[in-house]
Amino acid sequence: MIVNRLSEIMDSRGMGVSALARGACVARGTAHKLYHGRSEGIGLDVLDRVCSFLGVQVGDVFVYVTEGSGAQEIKEARNEEHRARNLLLDTLEALLDIEATELKGALDRATDLVTEPIGAGMVDACLYDPATDTLVAIGASGTPMARHQVEIGMDRLPILNGGRTVEVYRTGEPFLTGCAERDLQVLTGFTDGLSVRSVAVVPMETAGVRRGVLQAMSAQSDAFTNDEIEFLQAVARWIGMLVHRAELVDRLTREAVVEARRVGADGIVAALAHDLGSHLSPLGSRIDGIRTRAKLQGRREDVDDVEAASVELGRLRGLLADLLELGRLGAQTAALRRREVELGALVKNAVDAAPAGNGEVRVRVAEEVTVRVDPGRVGRAVAEVLAEALRSSPDLIPVVIEVASLSAYDGRWAEIVVREESPGATATESASGETSQGSGGLGLFVARAVVEAHGGTLTVESAAREGTSFRLRLPMEGE
Repeated sequence: MIVNRLSEIMDSRGMGVSALARGACVARGTAHKLYHGRSEGIGLDVLDRVCSFLGVQVGDVFVYVTEGSGAQEIKEARNEEHRARNLLLDTLEALLDIEATELKGALDRATDLVTEPIGAGMVDACLYDPATDTLVAIGASGTPMARHQVEIGMDRLPILNGGRTVEVYRTGEPFLTGCAERDLQVLTGFTDGLSVRSVAVVPMETAGVRRGVLQAMSAQSDAFTNDEIEFLQAVARWIGMLVHRAELVDRLTREAVVEARRVGADGIVAALAHDLGSHLSPLGSRIDGIRTRAKLQGRREDVDDVEAASVELGRLRGLLADLLELGRLGAQTAALRRREVELGALVKNAVDAAPAGNGEVRVRVAEEVTVRVDPGRVGRAVAEVLAEALRSSPDLIPVVIEVASLSAYDGRWAEIVVREESPGATATESASGETSQGSGGLGLFVARAVVEAHGGTLTVESAAREGTSFRLRLPMEGE
């Protein structure tokens, strides 16, 4: 540490680090009392000031100027400095060579590259998951400590549990300790479960948004220094770029898969809906004719039957309209009339337009969230999801709708969560139009198609005794 500090002082004064100055600290306390003030280009007055600043008595400085262990230690210190610098550059270059084809695989490779240079027991790249309010070790080095971490569940750190890792994520300030067992803020899962003694944690950002942390741990005490913190900070910046590249690849891949699935199916659905629609017009005319004759002849029962048939015909027409809408959205031929809208107001309008008597709905808007969307279609999506939630919810249990914005590893999102908290719901996870109560018709299909046409997602999460949550996410453009 004294050598490093002396090096900083010499460099700041533009004098470089001489063998005498470095040796003066390295060989302090040894047997030879050699005192050469000017032989290495540093005046006695300068050496006196430096030693005074470091708290070292000039008369007690022992150095080997040309031969002996002092000179050897100087050479080894310089070589070690060069090795460390080269190792840092090699590691960062290797990080850039990682192919970002899949996020987890890329982060696993990145953490593996970092583990050995700093002598860590494991290195984790943790990203924040807003759905569970948890820091998740998406990437981890393939070491025994990292594998054991997964076995005991320490690869997932709920924000509510606190701890030093969460603290770094919240504050953006690095953390370093060489005696973790004495720090009450270090989770016992690490100190007791993994026998961690040294911890180094730095924040990790992507595109200016804090997404998680990069942390290194070791079972050895005092395994890391500020040098490792600086190393991890440099690596975290590069991993942030890697995450961004992986996000782009993942999104493009996901879009390509969805598009491939729709190419054939959407064409068939649209053609079928169009052909069926062409038969409904004459069928409607026949029903109108039967109704007229039945009324003229006073056949009341027949009139009632015809009215019921007319209602069903109207529902069939609505179903075919939904199929045509799905076809247009899937083929990307639907013209989205986008404009900026306040999402909370849009949701409240959809709730107000819902049929009365279907159950209580509570809307909670955490903040004003502005998105650029087609308000008519997004309003339809919210209405369809709300209708499905009301069908699933018992009469006396309200449906809750929450509106908020969030930052995730893949950008800024506006989120609408529609939650029915029926205790008897069975566990499923789908956005395909099927819920725990059976088929929901085309409503959820249309809602999902609308949301995806805007670049968002619709997911359904259900669990026993917890009810069902419908989660709509829309990208916040320009964020």
